[in-house]
Amino acid sequence: MPRTSRTAGFKAILERIKTNSAEDLKLTHKEVIAYATSLLALAESEDISPLGTLHRKDEVVLLLACLASRGLNHYYRSFIAGEILAIVREEEQTRISGDSEEVFF
Repeated sequence: MPRTSRTAGFKAILERIKTNSAEDLKLTHKEVIAYATSLLALAESEDISPLGTLHRKDEVVLLLACLASRGLNHYYRSFIAGEILAIVREEEQTRISGDSEEVFF
């Protein structure tokens, strides 16, 4: 699977978690933890990581570990997912604008 497809899927799952609020629950805590744990495993994999050579990969991996932890409410999980998306989108913009020669995704 091309890295861009993995990245799109990665962002789509994070978007689902981000928009999952206490007022409009679509995902249970267990489902969010399952998604986050799976994304964390992918992100840490050298062969199939959707993050490529993301400059802030360590930060994203740490935030994914937080997202996968137990005891967080939906608001905190939503916030963390939004922060991860912001990092990924910021690095995509850097790549698109030509500020970096590296390929992130």
